[in-house]
Amino acid sequence: MAGRIQENLAASSIPHEASDTAPWVTVSQGAACWQEGMALENLITLADKQLYQSKNQGRNRISMAEQNRFY
Repeated sequence: MAGRIQENLAASSIPHEASDTAPWVTVSQGAACWQEGMALENLITLADKQLYQSKNQGRNRISMAEQNRFY
């Protein structure tokens, strides 16, 4: 789903005149999968960390948490 969001946004070519990064609107996404017994706060924290990883690696990316590594 994240890939489809990114593809559809790119195909829209929405201008972003205020950006120093790209002339069009882009999206950085972080994703995580819930595992049984996981607190909702932990899921949100994992996804949020992945979002900032995407931004720090150049933006317009999708980063997925490796569950066994973080939880």
